Amino acid sequence: DANIDALQRVLKGEQGMTILIPIREQGDLAAQVAAALVKGEKPDEALFDDEPFVSGDFQIPRVLVDVVTITPDNVDQVIEDGGATKEEICAGIDPGVGPC
Repeated sequence: DANIDALQRVLKGEQGMTILIPIREQGDLAAQVAAALVKGEKPDEALFDDEPFVSGDFQIPRVLVDVVTITPDNVDQVIEDGGATKEEICAGIDPGVGPC
């Protein structure tokens, strides 16, 4: 989930990777669905995945966001996404490792 602890473990070589869910994209898509519903409109079908989430007898439409696999080579994507600062990620990490 690309939290600080996971990112630091990735940079230290203690964990192979972590996953970044782009929060801005997720928020934008959720806002589009919510705005349509508040207006009493049906959200744009293009926002939804082709396969609904199935829970028992219920089929629930879902909006999926592409995730990014984070390794030492692209930890800077978390910084660019606003998920953490370089200072937070690099605390206790050797200089020259990843973005540190």
